[in-house]
Amino acid sequence: MLDPSSALGRFAGRLTGYALLATAYLDAHAPPRFASYALSTASSRGDGPLLHLDGGATQRFATSAASLLSDDEAAASQWPFLQDTDRRKMEVFGGHILRSHGRFYWYGEAAKVLSAPGFPVGVNEGWTNEGIACYVSDDMTRWRSAGIVFRNTSVSLPSSEPGPYVLERPKVLYNRATSKFVMWFHLDSFSYTYRYAGVATSDSPLGPFAFLHALRPGGLHSFDLQLHRSPTSDSAFLVRDTNGHEETVVSALNPSYTDVTRRVSAIPGPCEAPALFEDEDGATYCLCSYATWYLPNPLQIWRHRGRLDAAGGWEELGTVPGGEAPLHALLAPLLRPLDSAATTYNSQPSSVVPWVDEAGRFTPILLGDSWNARGPGGVGNASQTFLRLARTGDRSRPWRLLPGRGWMREQMEQRANLSRWLY
Repeated sequence: MLDPSSALGRFAGRLTGYALLATAYLDAHAPPRFASYALSTASSRGDGPLLHLDGGATQRFATSAASLLSDDEAAASQWPFLQDTDRRKMEVFGGHILRSHGRFYWYGEAAKVLSAPGFPVGVNEGWTNEGIACYVSDDMTRWRSAGIVFRNTSVSLPSSEPGPYVLERPKVLYNRATSKFVMWFHLDSFSYTYRYAGVATSDSPLGPFAFLHALRPGGLHSFDLQLHRSPTSDSAFLVRDTNGHEETVVSALNPSYTDVTRRVSAIPGPCEAPALFEDEDGATYCLCSYATWYLPNPLQIWRHRGRLDAAGGWEELGTVPGGEAPLHALLAPLLRPLDSAATTYNSQPSSVVPWVDEAGRFTPILLGDSWNARGPGGVGNASQTFLRLARTGDRSRPWRLLPGRGWMREQMEQRANLSRWLY
């Protein structure tokens, strides 16, 4: 197994990124091989009550990643849009589902636009959003929009560069001691030179969240981040990609969840979009991606030896079957047909739902985003993914991915109840 933290591993990771970017460029300037297939698939499939597969949007979904897949796999990578109970497209990029007081709250980046409302058009144009959106559900299949719960215009920074700012990957925890809902998010400029974490708080899960401060926890830059509260110890942690993708640092949060107190551990090497969960035995796992821009890649998996606040450190478990090490992604254009898990089914992680299925089996659900790097307008067409993880019986590679597109459609059409969680 190639060690991603080694010099060779970092070189392979960067080489993978260059290869995928080259593939993206060539694919963006080539005829849309999969567009007609995607359109015919969309036109022949009936829409579910909460899912919508728009033909034009599906054509724009034909990402560069599709060039790594066979025809059938490319069609499977065209993830449908989710709709709320008002049949409007849900905007929950980089999101996280919080269970609190008997309900589920899905927070995510609002619709990505080139200039956010509330700011002059043409000022700092780039991918941004109006703020952080929230959706509410009693069963995780029917979602009602609660609107924007934190606005881009609420950010106040002592900076010469005005907003709008980049607000990414919002995560929310409820603090029992303070009775506050605490939101963390990646806060940046369009040039990605700020590299802050932003913190906002609210008395209600539906907001409005008030901006508290921007910081570089522990003096380190912050990029993709995640919050994790241990169900066994009730300790809370901030997990974030930092130091130019050289490591992903785990820090303990203070009692109010508004800052960090100490560095606990770190995962070496590129580990973007970290998503954590604990199993029935108390083992903590981190799922993340390699740093290849908006292009999908194999899903990494790491296991912590004990609770996050205990000594032990992280153990590399490679990639989740059937993805392989970064070198596999580099060779992917030459290896057809390619298992879709080698690109995490055309997605990047956002968080994990600790679901328990109808048979009582712990079945984590990996929430993710299917980005589109195929030219201007693509990122705004990203959609959400649901991938279940199943046990393999092999301690060295304990989890495998199950294709999730058809499964989640069935759950929504059948109005299933996915509210049974392990914690």
